[in-house]
Formats: sequence, structure tokens, C-alpha cells
Amino acid sequence: MIAVVDNGIRNRDGQPIMWFRLRQNDGREVFRAVLLHRLAVIPISSKEDYDLLGKQWAAVRGLYNAGVDFVYSTLGIYRPDHVGIVQFYGAAANGDTLDEAERLARQRLAAVLATLANYPQSQTVPPETQFMAWYLDFVMSSKRILALLGHPDPRETRRGLLGEDGELPNNTGADLAAEQNEILFRGLAKLQRNFIFQTTAAHVSRRRLAEALVRVAQVASIVASRQRGAINIGFGVSVPIMAALSRGVSAGQSVAHSQTHSTAEGVSQGWGVGHTHGTAHTDSITQTTGGGVTHTVSNGVAHGQSHSISRSVTDGVAHTTSQSVTDSSSSTVAHGVTQSGSATTSSNVTSTVSQSQSLTNSSSQTSNWARQHSATLQQGGDASGDFVILQGGYKKSVAELQGLSWGQASTQGTANTTTTGGALSTGAGTAYTSGLANSSSVASTTGHAVSHGTADTTSHAVSRGEAWGTSQVKSHGEATSVSSFWSTSRGHSDTVSQSDSTSQNWGRSHTEGNANAVAAGNAAGAVWGAGLSGGLVPSASVGRSWQTEDDTAIRLTEILRGLEGLLNQASAEGGFMTSALLFTEDDEAAAAAESLVPQAFHGPNVPTPVLTIPPDPQDEEQLRLHALALLPWEDSPQDGDPFHGILWHKYDTLLTAGQVAAYTAPSLLEEGSAVTVIAPIPEGMGFYPDMPGDVVLGHQYSPTTHDLTNAPVRLDKKHLFHTMFAGDTGWGKSVSAVRMAYETTLHWHTRTVVLDFGAGWRALLNAPGLEGHVDIRQLWPDAPRPLRWNPLQIGRNIDPETQWRAFADIFGSIAKLGVRRQKQELLDALRTVYLKAGVLVDDPEIRNDPVWGRVRADEADAVGVDANTPLGDLTWQQKQAVAVLRSSRVGLSDLYKQVEAKLQDVPPRDTMLQGVLEGILYRLNPLVQGAASRLFASGTDVVPVEDMARPWGVLVVEGGSFLDDFGKAFLLGWLGWHLYTDMMARRVRHLSAPDEPLLQIFFEEANKIFGGIEQDSSDTEGISAAQRFGDMFRDARKYGVRLHIITQAPSLIPPDIVSSCNNLSIAFLKQPKDKDIVLSALARSEKGFRDEEWRRFLSDMGIGMAIGRFPYDEDRARQRPILYRPLMLDVPEPDDEEIARKLGRLAV
Repeated sequence: MIAVVDNGIRNRDGQPIMWFRLRQNDGREVFRAVLLHRLAVIPISSKEDYDLLGKQWAAVRGLYNAGVDFVYSTLGIYRPDHVGIVQFYGAAANGDTLDEAERLARQRLAAVLATLANYPQSQTVPPETQFMAWYLDFVMSSKRILALLGHPDPRETRRGLLGEDGELPNNTGADLAAEQNEILFRGLAKLQRNFIFQTTAAHVSRRRLAEALVRVAQVASIVASRQRGAINIGFGVSVPIMAALSRGVSAGQSVAHSQTHSTAEGVSQGWGVGHTHGTAHTDSITQTTGGGVTHTVSNGVAHGQSHSISRSVTDGVAHTTSQSVTDSSSSTVAHGVTQSGSATTSSNVTSTVSQSQSLTNSSSQTSNWARQHSATLQQGGDASGDFVILQGGYKKSVAELQGLSWGQASTQGTANTTTTGGALSTGAGTAYTSGLANSSSVASTTGHAVSHGTADTTSHAVSRGEAWGTSQVKSHGEATSVSSFWSTSRGHSDTVSQSDSTSQNWGRSHTEGNANAVAAGNAAGAVWGAGLSGGLVPSASVGRSWQTEDDTAIRLTEILRGLEGLLNQASAEGGFMTSALLFTEDDEAAAAAESLVPQAFHGPNVPTPVLTIPPDPQDEEQLRLHALALLPWEDSPQDGDPFHGILWHKYDTLLTAGQVAAYTAPSLLEEGSAVTVIAPIPEGMGFYPDMPGDVVLGHQYSPTTHDLTNAPVRLDKKHLFHTMFAGDTGWGKSVSAVRMAYETTLHWHTRTVVLDFGAGWRALLNAPGLEGHVDIRQLWPDAPRPLRWNPLQIGRNIDPETQWRAFADIFGSIAKLGVRRQKQELLDALRTVYLKAGVLVDDPEIRNDPVWGRVRADEADAVGVDANTPLGDLTWQQKQAVAVLRSSRVGLSDLYKQVEAKLQDVPPRDTMLQGVLEGILYRLNPLVQGAASRLFASGTDVVPVEDMARPWGVLVVEGGSFLDDFGKAFLLGWLGWHLYTDMMARRVRHLSAPDEPLLQIFFEEANKIFGGIEQDSSDTEGISAAQRFGDMFRDARKYGVRLHIITQAPSLIPPDIVSSCNNLSIAFLKQPKDKDIVLSALARSEKGFRDEEWRRFLSDMGIGMAIGRFPYDEDRARQRPILYRPLMLDVPEPDDEEIARKLGRLAV
């Protein structure tokens, strides 16, 4: 029994921990920690998994191997708040301290969470505090408790869990039932009653299981032997009758000859073994005492070299016939001790460097084999002066020699030893040095040899040795010392030696012999005999037998064999002492549980089927305390239990891994806190932990576990292509784009221009690392920093006629001037405006015009030539300067007036032309009326947009809410075309600097800019805006420009633009046409026959989740899409006042 002394819940690293201080029967107190995780997500594909129970079975087997005390608890919460089924998985551990219990529980929880990976892409989360509080309260306040005793039948196969006669089962049958606990939960959910189903499984060691298996098998064999028997009774009588008569006559004669020849060969061989063992031990102490003052400066160099070569040849032949017996023994013991010490007070500087090197090379060929082992440890030092010499050292040597001789062997060895040492000492003080050397050796030799026969021995030995050594010592020393010394010498030596020898001999003998023999003999004899005996042989027998059966023994044997099979299974894959408890809020729910438990878990293929019992009243409080601390019920073995509590206790049962799995397999009920209807991540999603680059866009999700990892999504310049960011509003597409703009600008110092329909990018002003490199301009007059811009002013590097035609095409397409005549009328009206101002400097009408065909006086200074210089005599740069200056004097209001004047001259009967011109005026009207007329008018104070965001940085152009969608779409699209065309013109005319940074343009709400851009089949004049923007996307990369589109509707973007966007970042999408575009870009089938899981997944992604693809790579294996979470730029968004304060306020 236990007592809960204290308990609580504490949170550490986001993980709630239930802890208990328990007092046990023996008075000892322990801490218990319980860590749980709530099952949050299990994909809908698990419902189609016929091996769901098998997966849990495998998981429990793994938990047993890890020694985990497993915990599973299901809460049914229906009143007062309707939550449904809440499932928890976890682990528990005990410890002498709370920290120790928590540490062990964390380790075990890690094992539990790892095994739950059997269910692909399932998700668990730490439990919410309200669920844990509800659990603790309901355990103590529930009205009824039911204990589930016996063995649940997993019903994994038709044959059941156990095999015949205690054998392991045959798991080859078809699945019959998987989520058995779901039957229980579904029935209780129908009543809408609160309940808790708790399973706690305590690990049982294999040794204990094996011992129990042996015990049960022994009992089963005794009972099984008494199942059947036989009883026999028999009686018999016999009297023999015999008669015999015999006669015999014999005679014989024999002659024998024999001859024998024999040959004998004999061979004798003897072996000898020699063994030598020696031990030497020496101890010595030397102590010298003296005194003096010394100042010495010395330098010395010593070289030494030695070289020796030796060679010997020995041949011998011996023939010996001998018999000898030899015994020998010798023993020597020697011991020496030497002790020395010194005390010195000195002030000195000493530097010593020594180096020695030796090389030994030897080779031998002999008929002897030998083995030698030696070890030497030596330490020493020296110092010299005018008055004293100090010497001290420690030396220890151990030598061992073993020898064995027969056969022939060759040995060659080389040893090379280099020793370098150095010492440097400086200072003043007192030093004490002592040394001890101890040497002892013991030698013992014992030999015994017996030899008889003839031995021939031939030996040949060649030995050659070579040794050389080189030594060099350099020393420099300077010392001044005052010292005193004393000396003591003591020695001790022990020597023990031992020798054993055995000789070898060989002999051979030969013997031959012949023998002849002849023998002859005669013999005769006769024998007579007779006999008679008589009797009577009657016979009688009586017999009867009975076959017996003990039905009690048969039934008991069946149960014992079932328990034997249970233990056989448990000892093979693991066993747990398991408590399964049901807590209900009233009697009705308890009655329902009693009917549902057999329905869910009962089966015939177990020793004792599951049944429910209420606890004894005296046990109810203890049972609640055990459940509160998630402890299995353990008590002393009950009276009469032949197995001493290994198979069951009062309220728990020993279960195999499969039986525990039947209780704890995840329930797939839709009603509850776990999401069971979510689609898994589709197959084919990639994962690249080693993406190159210093730009980090986010972190990847694991396609295996669905977990967010710390593997970054990186990008390098090689992979920076045109990018499409697609997704519904609020799903994170702009978060991805903002991160790319920030990271690329920060790391690569690009010119980044953001054409923002609203005002969602201004947070870049506070981005770390971009201080002083962010500008914000706005398309409304009363903004803090309005963009003062004349859309009709010729760009500094753009050909006037190119801009003239492009304006009509882009304005007409964005304005959806669907009639061919509208675009042409707009083109003619703009040409008239430019001709009146002399802007088209290469047009023949301008060249021949007496006013505009020459440089005017007010233009000469700006162009740098004399007045009246013909335009034809100017260079390209000079002509361009003239065009820019003259176009600064015309604006959108001039165009509006030109169209309006033409409308007034249209005959009333030409209603078509009236409608065409009125349509143009309708689109121009918001840009030339009211405050906008000042913002986009002509003048010399306009901003040259081609110089914005230089030399590097971010320019955000905000559309705001002042203009309508068309006005913003046209101005932002036209501005993007200006920036791109200027970059292209400078590259073509070689006006760019060698280190010109990349220009990247982000088109926010790109579907509004490009949305109405479609090729009109009836339009045969000019180039459509779709074509112009399409050319931009196709050619921009070669001119150092990267274009990025951000859209909610990819299907409204022209196909040639989408096809130019190699990089993708796709968030939640639901429109079928949009999905078709995206699936094709992701290299998936958009036809609906395959990859349907990808189509569904596009509408099943969470906020902040995106599919990325960056396929520019030579390796096809690295072109797969990835699932990632974009990194949000977490900085405060400035308001208008902060923008004005940081960047300065501008006025129109």
C-alpha cells in the first residue's frame, strides 16, 4: 500500500510534469514522475491500415526492450464542455529525488514518442494544463471504478494469440479486429458520460518470466500426466510334461603343419621442453648532504656514435645412444635498497636539452625457438656545480625469459628509440629530492629428463647482428646556489630464478623371425544315455482392463498450457504487469462499460478472458491513489497462488506485448482532441538537409514524421531565379517573399524594389542589417513620402519610341481596352503629344521641324552642345538627354486633353469612335483629376526612378488605398517595366559598372497587374502587354534582373510568365485551375488521374506552411519539392510618423 505525501504539476521546457512523493509500506519515501503527451494528429491513412494493431504490438515490444513502464490514458470529456476523446501516451519512473525521477521519466518518454513513429506522420504534443487538472480531479471524484482482469484477446489471427501446447503462435492469419478499444470508447461516447480508461504497464524482467515459465511447465507436466490411465487384472496355472533319450559315438584324426615369418619395425620419439623464468627487483635510496655557493656558466656539445657488426656460423652433427635421468633445482634470492635525498636552496637559471637515438638490427636462423619479455622503468636527473654533485634516481626492472626448443625458426627484428628531453628551471627557494631504487630477482631451475634409444642430431645456426647509435647533448647552464646536503645509502636485492628443461630423442628398431611346426593325432569314443519324465500341462487365465480419464486434470491442463503459452510468449517478446481501470461518473456508465468490455476485448484464445469487477470497498481508496500516481497495483501473493504473484495480483494481470497493444492502440474516433481525418504529406516530398547558400528562407518539415525540423531552406546565387509565391490571403505567401527580399538584400547587396499594392512591406524599414538602405515611397499625395513621378517622362536610358509604344500597350492591356481601335487611338494620341513637345528625337517629323529639329537655347547647357545644333549631329547620349528634357514638360494631363479634344471633333454619328475615346478618358481620369494630377504631373522636380535603391538596398512603393485598382496596377506595372528596361538598356549599351548588383523586383498582387493581360486575336497591331511582360520574364536573367510574382490566383497569370518562374513557394490553394497550374510547376500530373493526393494536400496545408521547389540543379535527385515553414521577419511595423521621422517627410 502507498500514501501520497505530496504531489503537484510543474512545467519545465514546455512539458508539464506530474510528480508525487510516495510513502511505501516499509516507510521508505520515493518520488515518482509522470510525463504524458497528448495524441494530436494521426493521418486518415491510418484508418486504411490493416496492421494498426500490429504496429502498436511492435511498439510495445520495443518499449519492453527499453525497460519502460508504459502509461496510456483516455479521457472521455462530455460535460460540462463537450470535448470528446482525449488520448495520452507517456512514461513514469521512480527515484530517490524528484530530479532523478524526472530524468528517468524523460528518457522513457523519449522511447515512447519514438515508438509512436510506427504511425507515419502522427503528432503528439505536451498535455494542456486543463486536461491534466481534469484528470486528477476525476480520478478522485468519479462515482464508480471497474478493474479489468484477465487477458484481452488481440484477435490478430484466426488461431488466436497462443499456440498449441504452449508453443509460440502462428501469426499468419487474416486480421479480424484492430482498434478494439475503439469499440469501448464509441459505446461510452454514445451515453455522453465522462469517463477515464487508464492502462499502466510495469516492466517484468525476462529472468523472472523465464523462471515462471519453468514453474508453470513443471506444474502442467504433473497435472497432464494424470489425465488418462489403465487398470489390468490376470491369473494363470501350468504343469510341464517332458521326455528325453540320447546316444553318441565319436572318432577323430588330426594332422597340422605351420610356418611363421614375422617382421617388426619400431620407432621411438621423445620431446623436450625448456622453460626459464626470472624475476629481478632492485630498490635503492641515495642521500647526499653538503653545502656551498656556486655560480656556473657552461656550454657543451657532445657527440657519440657507435657501430658494431657480428656474425657467427655454427654447424654440428651428433649421434648419441644413451639413457639418463637428471633432476636439477637452483634458487637465488637477492635484495638491495638504496635511498638518497637532497635539500637545496638556490637561485638559478638552467637549460638542458638532450637527445639520444639508437637503432638495432638483428637477424638469426637457428633450430631453437625463444620468447623473451622485459620491462624497464628508469628516471634520473643530474646537476653539477663547483662544490657539490647531486645525483638521484629511481629504477625498476622486471625481466622474464621463457624458452621452448624444437624445429627451426628465423627471427629478425629492428628497434629504433629516440628520446628527447628538456628542463628549464628558474627562481629561488628550497628543493628536496629523493630517489629510491629496489632490485630483486628470483631464479629457480628444475629439470628432469629420461632418454633411451638412439638420437641423431644435426644443427646449423647462422646469426648476424648489427647495432649503431648516435647521441648528441647540448647544454647551457648558469646557476648561483647556496646548498647543503646529506646522504644515506641503503640497498636490498631479491633474485629468484627457475629453469625447467625437457630433452628430445628419436629411435628406430627392426626385427625378423621364422618358425616351422608339424603335429599329428588320433582319437575315438562312444557315449550312451537315456531318460524319461512325464506330467500334465493344463492352463487357465482370467483378465480384465479399464481405461480411465480424469476430466478435472484435463481441464486444468488446458488452463495451465494456456498460461504456459502466455509465459512463453511473454519471455520471448516481453511481459508487463498491467492494471486496466475504468472510472465512470455514474452507475449507468458503469453498466454500459461492463457490457462493452467483453465486446471489445473478450476472446476464446487466452487462458482467462477479460472480465470486469468492482474493487472491494476497503481497496477503493488505495486503488484511486494508485491510479492518481499511474502506478500498477502490486501486493503480496494471494493465499493459494502456486505461482507466487508472477501471473496476477488482485487488480492487475501479467500481459504480453500483444495484449497490452489491444488496450493501448490509438483510437481513430473522429470525435475528440486528436485529428484523425487529416491527409498525410504526399509521397515524393523531398528533404535536403545540406542545401547550399547563405540565404536562409525557412526550415523544412520531415516528410516522414511531419515534424518541423531545424534543417534550413537555403539559397545561393546560383539558385536565385524568377519566383512565384502563390497562396490564398493570410496563408503566408508574403511572409516567404519578405524573407527572400530581406535575406538576399542583406547578404548579396541587391537592388530590391517592391511594388506593393497595399502597405504590407514597410516592416523592412526596421529590419536588422538594412539600416540606411531602405526607402519607402507612396502613391498618394498626403503620404509621408509621396512618389513624385511623371509616367510620360522618357527614361534616361530608354529609347523614346520604345517607351511610347510600350505605354500604349501596357496601359491598354491593364485597362482592358479590348477593342483594337482603343489601343491605336491611345498610341496616336500619345504620339501627337510627344511630337508637339519634340520628344521623339529620331522621328522624321521632328528632325525636319524648324523648331524641334535643332537644340534649343534652353537645352544647350543641359545637353552640352551649342544651340541650333541639328539633332542628327548629336551622339546617342546627347539625343537621349534632349528627349528626357523635352518629355519632362509633358504629362498625363496633356494626353488626357489630346484625347478629349479629339472626342470633341468626332461626328455625332460615329458612336464607335466616341465609345473608344470615352473608354480611354475613363481610365485616365483618376490619374489627372484632383490631388493625383499634382503627383503625376510634368515638371523638373520628379524622381528619376531608375536611380532608386542605389547603390543597393530596398525600395518599397506602396499603392495604399488612394487610387483604384486600375490606377495602382498601371502605375506599379509601368514602374516595373521602367526599372527592367533601364537595366537592360544599360547592359546592352555597356553602361553598367562591372560590379553592378542584381536588380530584383517583387510584384505584389501580380494577378491584378497581369490579370487582364491576354492576347487579343483580333489585334494585329503592336505588341500586347502580355507579350511585353512575358519578354521581361524570359530575358531578365541575362540582364541581371530577377522578377518575383506574388499572387492569390496563379491561373490569372499568363502562362509564359508562370513558365519562367523556376522557383516556387506555394501555400494554401483551393481553386481547381490554380491547382492545375501549381501541380504542373511542381512536376506533378494535373490531369486528375494521378497525384490526386498532391491536389488534396494543396487545400490541406496549415498557415505558415509552404511547398518550395528550387530545381536549378544538375542532379535530378535535388529537384524534388520540399515542405517548409518560412521564417517570419519579426520586427515592428512602422507607422507613417515613424517613416517620416526616420526617412524624412516629402512634400509635393
